Amino acid sequence: MAIIPTKVSPEQIKDTLKAYGNDLQLLIQMVGNSPKEIRITEDMEINTNLTIPSNIHLIIREGSRVFVNENTIVNGRITCYSSETPIFNIASGKTLTLNGPFTADLNRIFNGLGTALFPSTQHNVKEVYPQWWGTSNNIHTAAISSALGSLINGGRLIFTKQVFNTSGILINTNKTHIVIEQDAEIKIIGKTGDPYYLISVLASDVSISGVGVLNGNRDNLEDPNWSCHIIRIVADGKSIDNITVKDISIKDAPSYTGGGGFSRGDGIYISKQGNSAYTISNVRISNCKISNCGRNGISVIHCDSGLIISGNNIIGAKQCGIDIEPSMLNKHIVEGALVTGNTIDCQSLGGRGIDAGGEACSFTDNIIKNPVSAGIFLPEHDSKSNNISGNSIIRSGKYGIWVPIKNYGSHLITNNIVNIAGRSGIYIQKGWNIVTNNIVKDAGTILGNLQDIQTATSANPCVITLNNHGLSVGDRVRLSGFSHADWKAKLNGVVSAISIVNDNQFSLTSIDTSGLPAFSGRGRIESVKGGSQNIGIQIVDQKKNIEALSRSNPMILTWTNHPFSEFVDEDPDDVRKFYVQFTGIKQADWVNLNYGYREVEIIDSTSLSVVGLNSSGFAAAYDAEVDPGKVNVDYAGHNMFGPNSLENTLGKMFTAINLGSSGYNDVYPQQYIGDYTYTIRNYLDTDYIRGTGKTTIMISNRTLKPEETGGIFTNRPDEEYVVSSDTTTTLPIALAPLEFTFISKNSNYFMNIKPASGEEIIGYGVNGLVDVGAEGSILQIRCTVDGKWDVVAHKKYTRIINSIGGTTNLQARDTGNTYTNTDATANSTYNLPAAVPGLEYRFIRTHNTRTIIVSPNGSDFILEQQTGLNFGTGSGPSGATLRCFVPGRWEVTHNQRNNIIKDVGVGVTLNRNDKGNFFINDSAGNNTTVTLHEATELGIEYTFMRTSANRTFTIVPNANDTIQGLNQAESLVVGNQYSIVTLRCVRTNFWAIVRRIST
Repeated sequence: MAIIPTKVSPEQIKDTLKAYGNDLQLLIQMVGNSPKEIRITEDMEINTNLTIPSNIHLIIREGSRVFVNENTIVNGRITCYSSETPIFNIASGKTLTLNGPFTADLNRIFNGLGTALFPSTQHNVKEVYPQWWGTSNNIHTAAISSALGSLINGGRLIFTKQVFNTSGILINTNKTHIVIEQDAEIKIIGKTGDPYYLISVLASDVSISGVGVLNGNRDNLEDPNWSCHIIRIVADGKSIDNITVKDISIKDAPSYTGGGGFSRGDGIYISKQGNSAYTISNVRISNCKISNCGRNGISVIHCDSGLIISGNNIIGAKQCGIDIEPSMLNKHIVEGALVTGNTIDCQSLGGRGIDAGGEACSFTDNIIKNPVSAGIFLPEHDSKSNNISGNSIIRSGKYGIWVPIKNYGSHLITNNIVNIAGRSGIYIQKGWNIVTNNIVKDAGTILGNLQDIQTATSANPCVITLNNHGLSVGDRVRLSGFSHADWKAKLNGVVSAISIVNDNQFSLTSIDTSGLPAFSGRGRIESVKGGSQNIGIQIVDQKKNIEALSRSNPMILTWTNHPFSEFVDEDPDDVRKFYVQFTGIKQADWVNLNYGYREVEIIDSTSLSVVGLNSSGFAAAYDAEVDPGKVNVDYAGHNMFGPNSLENTLGKMFTAINLGSSGYNDVYPQQYIGDYTYTIRNYLDTDYIRGTGKTTIMISNRTLKPEETGGIFTNRPDEEYVVSSDTTTTLPIALAPLEFTFISKNSNYFMNIKPASGEEIIGYGVNGLVDVGAEGSILQIRCTVDGKWDVVAHKKYTRIINSIGGTTNLQARDTGNTYTNTDATANSTYNLPAAVPGLEYRFIRTHNTRTIIVSPNGSDFILEQQTGLNFGTGSGPSGATLRCFVPGRWEVTHNQRNNIIKDVGVGVTLNRNDKGNFFINDSAGNNTTVTLHEATELGIEYTFMRTSANRTFTIVPNANDTIQGLNQAESLVVGNQYSIVTLRCVRTNFWAIVRRIST
């Protein structure tokens, strides 16, 4: 030992040590308080408790060892030079406390059963390296543990360029910072036992950073069924705060499948232990690369505040890229989290990109590629008032954004882009959501993998060679990546139908490349197929006929592919609750199931058990073939849509917006690109659509809103929704210049329009009811003076109703119909409703022996008739049209009694003596042609009815005349059997079609 700067030889140093009897303490006393260096060049022992002051710089030369046999505190600097053997040998139970700066190479420095400590201070943050504690058979667990244990007040544990094998790293000291440098890797080597981790954080003010790798080593574990999280951040035994994970790479988190889901296997897992009062807050995860995780890339079960997940790149998580879900033990919901700027590529392995649970959280500007079920999923129960904005979702197998059953919502879903989804771009089963300024492109489309073609012909049609192309009849392909300039201009971005030539070739239907030079360079194709729903934005209707109910305890509901099937294979620890509603059940005992929501548990994809319901005592088995009962999921809500952009560039999007059948939706004008079978389908009684003049929607009983002006409304049934009743639509308060158009598209049920209470539809009176008419009828109605509606146009096809006899009580909604008795087996009596202006009915007796009697209601009367109208028997039909212009009074606007020409044959020309007659071709032996006289007498009118099943009925105008809607002298075909046309001369040389009934 020597005192520096006095220059002495090694022999003198040895002599000095001998003089002090190898007593370092005496030497320190001799030095005093002045700064000095003490160099140790040979082994020495510390056999008494010793404190080395801060003025001493201890330099330990290569090959020298210090045996710490008593507790020693070093307040000064220590510099250690490389050595093949450990420098400090610390006796069992003894402590070497290193308060000052410490410098050493990356070799083993510490040995023995004692403890080395590096207490950090505010101005002196310690850095340690696992190499200082050495390895055992290339296992670094003990060394890492000792290194962490040395940082009793926190500090930096630095992993340098090598592989560190460990069975787990536990951080339970505050202010600990793990730094994983370039080319450093920490790898799990085997089972650690519960709680299963590579790194477990149980302290505050902790960071894990650097550009190195955390490796879950899942393909090389001793037990393939063992699983762990790579980083586990948990409040266990105390609250923790301020955790940062940034810039590192995480890969290969091991998991196993069992119990119907994945167990562990998250890249980063954040929660707390059990149902405790401890909290976890201010966790930030940024700029990490997380790949190939067995379950989730990042999973958050519990975080009280301050959660930020940003800028991460997550690839290939089997279940979910980022999963924010509630704690099932304490029902905790994550609040106020920010998930932004992440890129997630599910690689068609994982179910979803982001599970956007939590309350008042923001999920913004994320890019999600290739999810299987959904790009962003807002879980039921635990997802409330979240902001879903600015995200891009590309090629989702099912849904772009999915708001499922039992989600109570109030979400803002805005400025997102969904580019290709196998079913729906935005799929909503529940909630009160604002869905606006989104772009949904090519929902209902499934794209195959991009494939490089071998060659293409310059021909018409172009033939593509692609070995083992795997395409089928009916497929289409999208072309891209053609590098030759001419081929690029012609084909890139084109979607084409194909014809199969053989397993290795197909032709592009209608694509002519005969004018192009020989193919060279590169070209790519991907198949374009339609998905199962083909809808841009959908509010789902889950109501279905009941398949079967069991008499058992609990009762079992059979529902093939029920809406909860998505959760059959979910994590068994992820406990969710599901509910159904029964309606319309008539059968005894079973009727008590109607209404109210009942919790169910999933048995499999076809069976649900109803919690707490014992049906074993019901008298009879449920008969699904007879009973009309239905089952629905619990969902409803108020959603606001628009404006959004719906783009159908690949031709597979069947419907732009589909609005389900319960709740309340407010739809603003949308932008539509491409062709759709439906732009909007509306099943709800409470919806209103803000009109654009371009939108066609489904309609049920409801009151329109002023904002819907310009809308086109229809009651068209389709394959998803069967209109099962008449609809009555109430107009809003009449304020100029509101305008609506209605189209009847249902042959079975009426579509009625009425004004707001106390207001008038001109021609139909105050509170008058307008029947739009039979299928194909169009009503356009406009307010030009506040308080009144004008019928701008009404192209009405009336219904023909054939009575079999007996008494029929007509209603106001029946206005415009025509009643016949061709197939009557008894006389027919029709009782009119109360005479309200605008109501009109037509009666035609078409039976030779059965009469039709029409009777007014109460004190009402038929003008110029003492009682009702009686159409007696005779050789042919009699008819009349009744219309109410004044309350309480009916007027006969057309009365034809037994003045019929039968068997008119070919070549019959009418004259003015035939005016008012009713013409049929009941017994015509040939196709019937009636030629009109010249239209010169205003008001003259004729009616034609085709009664022959096999003979056509054609009306030919005079050469100088025109029939409405046709060219001059062009003939009019009456239509199929029982079709009726009434023509009236309304101006010289012009016949107006005043009534047309098509069958």
